[in-house]
Amino acid sequence: MNRHEQRTLTTLKIKMQSLNASQIIDHLWSEGILSRKEIERIGIRNEFKRRTTNGESRCRAMESLATEFGCSYEKVRATIYKKE
Repeated sequence: MNRHEQRTLTTLKIKMQSLNASQIIDHLWSEGILSRKEIERIGIRNEFKRRTTNGESRCRAMESLATEFGCSYEKVRATIYKKE
């Protein structure tokens, strides 16, 4: 991280000091700082990893995640294989 980025983030860090983790996430979301698409991708990848680690087949895990996330199987597959 360069000096300009550090200085920019310092303002945000000061503002967030008194907040707990949940409040920080809520604030970042309300300010539009968090990426909905990236959060969804992270959720899909984490849940896919958890399911396959627990013995669920890759195909079945992707099918279930598509239903749960309200998206296509192809979107889940692309997320798992990092095709964006």
